[in-house]
Amino acid sequence: MNVLKLLKPKTLDDIIKDLKNNYKNYDSNVIKVIVDKMDTNEDLVLEIIKQSFFGKSDLKILLNKACIDGKVKIVKQIKKMIDPSYSNNFPIRISAYIGKYKVTKILINDKRVIKKLSKEQFNFYKHLSI
Repeated sequence: MNVLKLLKPKTLDDIIKDLKNNYKNYDSNVIKVIVDKMDTNEDLVLEIIKQSFFGKSDLKILLNKACIDGKVKIVKQIKKMIDPSYSNNFPIRISAYIGKYKVTKILINDKRVIKKLSKEQFNFYKHLSI
């Protein structure tokens, strides 16, 4: 099934219903389309993520993009669904590097992230998020 079907104008309920029913049948570009939508329609992406039919690898891609773009609401939602300390705490490292300190602050307060940081790393990220 072509992912371009997702781009047709329709209601949020119709988009979610379509994704729920057909997610496994979409080609591999479905996450790319959702990531691209993050820039223009954060609320739509947030509602799609809340439906919980994405796998962990898809959620990691979405979390990485949300950290890069500073999408606080999306970061908060995804960290409820997966451990944000994957790949040696990549989400906090990338958000701090790019200067998305609101996201860094959210992540530095997550116990799973803290547990995998050295004292020096914790202090560094904590200082950035003030």
